[in-house]
Amino acid sequence: INILDCPGRLELTSEVNTSLRLSDGCLLVVNLEGYNSLGYHSEMVLRQAITEKLGFILMINKLEVLLLRNEFSLEEIYQCMLRIIESVNVVICTYAEQPEQIYPQNGHVAFGSALGGWAFNLHDFAKFYSKKFGMDVNVVAEKLWGDNYFDAESGKWLKDSKQDSLERGFCQFVLKPIQKVLQTLYENASPTLEELLNPFGISISSEENELELTESVMKRWLPASKTILNMIYQQLPSPEKAQPRRVENIYTGTLTDTFGTAIKDCDPDGPLMMHITKSEIIDGIVYSVGRIFSGKLNIETPIRILGPKNVFEEKTVTGIVKINGSIVEPIEEATCGSIVGLIGIEKFLTCSGATISESSNLEAESFAELKLPHSMISYSVEPEKQANLPQLIKGMELICKCDPLMKFSLDEYTGEKVLSVVSEVHLHSILSQFKQIHPSIEIQVEEPIVRLLESITVESHRETLAKSPNKHNRFFMKAEPLQEELSNEIERGLVPENNRARYLSDQFGWSLEDAGKIWTFGPDANSPNVLVNQTKGVMNLNEMKDNSISAFKFAMSEGPVCGESVRGVRINLKDVCMNSDSIHRGAGQIIPTVRRCCHACILDSEPTLLEPILLGEFKCKESDLGTLYSTLNRRRGIIFEQTEWHSDIQVKGYVPISEYFGIHDILIGNGIFSQFIFDYWQPIIGSTDRFTELVNKIRIRKGLSETAPTYSELADRL
Repeated sequence: INILDCPGRLELTSEVNTSLRLSDGCLLVVNLEGYNSLGYHSEMVLRQAITEKLGFILMINKLEVLLLRNEFSLEEIYQCMLRIIESVNVVICTYAEQPEQIYPQNGHVAFGSALGGWAFNLHDFAKFYSKKFGMDVNVVAEKLWGDNYFDAESGKWLKDSKQDSLERGFCQFVLKPIQKVLQTLYENASPTLEELLNPFGISISSEENELELTESVMKRWLPASKTILNMIYQQLPSPEKAQPRRVENIYTGTLTDTFGTAIKDCDPDGPLMMHITKSEIIDGIVYSVGRIFSGKLNIETPIRILGPKNVFEEKTVTGIVKINGSIVEPIEEATCGSIVGLIGIEKFLTCSGATISESSNLEAESFAELKLPHSMISYSVEPEKQANLPQLIKGMELICKCDPLMKFSLDEYTGEKVLSVVSEVHLHSILSQFKQIHPSIEIQVEEPIVRLLESITVESHRETLAKSPNKHNRFFMKAEPLQEELSNEIERGLVPENNRARYLSDQFGWSLEDAGKIWTFGPDANSPNVLVNQTKGVMNLNEMKDNSISAFKFAMSEGPVCGESVRGVRINLKDVCMNSDSIHRGAGQIIPTVRRCCHACILDSEPTLLEPILLGEFKCKESDLGTLYSTLNRRRGIIFEQTEWHSDIQVKGYVPISEYFGIHDILIGNGIFSQFIFDYWQPIIGSTDRFTELVNKIRIRKGLSETAPTYSELADRL
């Protein structure tokens, strides 16, 4: 069994995606903290696992924390667990095409302590109690969860607690024995401990009692390794069972061709198909980590490396390894179902991964590209000693190969070295990795630059005209804002290609005619900007369609206000007057004209800037709540939810990313745990001083003129 560990912080959730693509199943670990539902991190991981069509099991962790705190009753602890399981099932029913809910009585859920190394599921206790009650193990497991109460007087299981006079079966027969053992261990009461554990067949030596070996006792009684391994074996699918339902999601080619069939069947004798999703640096060597979905791979196999844009290279790997933590074991051959590391191909890979096939298999298509978020924050970095500049560039480029969320670029004109990340925590992780590669090199990090986008707030006030430089071609356009929900769906790739017109008509009120005449999205396929052809009876329009699309994508990649990317804009091409002679409507005439017309439409639609807003999840004690509120208020934060459970408090709120820097250190210094993740884009009102200040600052930084162009400067008159 291959196990891939994933980051546990909300800021690094997207790194989980690269591991889920390689997996057949997912073990979701959720801490038992008494709040009403899953945390955002657990919910996002679960949603991604559902998207990847993985099987999964649940581990409710940190059970010992609540059992040893006298302020919680066993019934309250049960209700906390029930809320977690119900929250998981709500996510499953909401996002899964064929919901398969999880139930503790069916062996889908483990409870325990990862730190203590002990865990159990209901069947572990059901096996013991089945002898006592003379019942089948599965029947006992059903009784140990839900509204089941044992009446000792009648010797029967009831569905009614008799006005709370009876204790729930799970609390009485599962939680209570564990709580007594834990309390006894911490109180070091030796005789009592033996009395508690003897019925379960566990004997304790006097030496162990004297040493208060809590972990040793709990591991022997309820070993987590045995419980989790059995659950993985019994509940999660093997590659042969997992790949038939996953192939449609992960392979872009025809499912009935040789390669699609081999992936579906997990065929070891089929053509080689391997997906590389991540890289790891161990002892200075880069290992490209991926999974073989069909066929075999050995060192002598000539391979074809297919990138996300169908760019391929032919290569022979210099080594194949199994990776076990920091231990690397060379192997001669790997077969389908294996997760292995390859040596010698890292320079041919991109952050989006790659597809590996045999060099002779030219018909093989690529695996589906992983959807990863854009970096929101950029830092200019410099070595303290310029002599170390080559090592800085090489080291950052190496880390970039291993981190799909990071971008590193070198401006060929200014020489500026720019490091783009998703969060402050992400930056610290990258700097730590660089320190491991070059421990003697010190890096200077400049002030952060937050990524902003350009957008519009209203429909264009008029129809905009732009004439080509030779005056022989005219374009008439209007702009209007896209609905926010539609923009989000485009970014997530949820708008279907095959039935797009009907979908846009039914879900967002588009006319079928407009929805059927979408020329392109821009600047890329998942960007929420749309070019729609609304012309009527224009001759030879298709001859300039490609140039118009190129111009539109160019215009959306650099907006007119300050050269930032555009979001949420629909450009309607209303009419075109063109010269009948094709020599007068080449790319040099069409592209700059259409781009200028798009920009003029944006300026005529009350443009705005969009700033990224982070969703924050905070956990603290009641005494620290005032510090949290005052910190968020000073940073334009908004709190929208507060959950209290005894002395523990969970708060959820929004913070602009421009106000986020340094907040984590302030909060952790006051005992407040915080996590952040991007949630939505918020407009900055165009008439405010802050808007003007931001525009001027960005234009100066980019070397543009101090003032943005006006509508009259870009649009032409009849």
